[in-house]
Amino acid sequence: MGHKVTYLDQEPSKPDSSDKLLEYTHVGALIQATLNNRGVSQTQCANDLGVTQVAINQICRKKRELSPRMALLFERYLGISANELLVFQNEQKLAKARKKLEENGRLIRVRPLRGG
Repeated sequence: MGHKVTYLDQEPSKPDSSDKLLEYTHVGALIQATLNNRGVSQTQCANDLGVTQVAINQICRKKRELSPRMALLFERYLGISANELLVFQNEQKLAKARKKLEENGRLIRVRPLRGG
């Protein structure tokens, strides 16, 4: 399941440019690819945002969730809406949970509540 991201500085009438509209399966992969496309290292990003390089690396490697604070910093730095980043992250978490519940049969065993 991919997710398309529109950058805040993107003009609606010009949805091209490889750095403007991208498709990813994890918010960390999106952030890493955006940094790569702009020639920015994780170290430079960390320094520019005033956070540790470990924090940036863990987000990019899918080892740490994106906090609302970090989403706001990335919004300012990369031009990607913080809300969109967090919605994307939650969509991925929900899809993962749904898959796990479907695989073990637990979701189907829950009976919908009927009106009373």
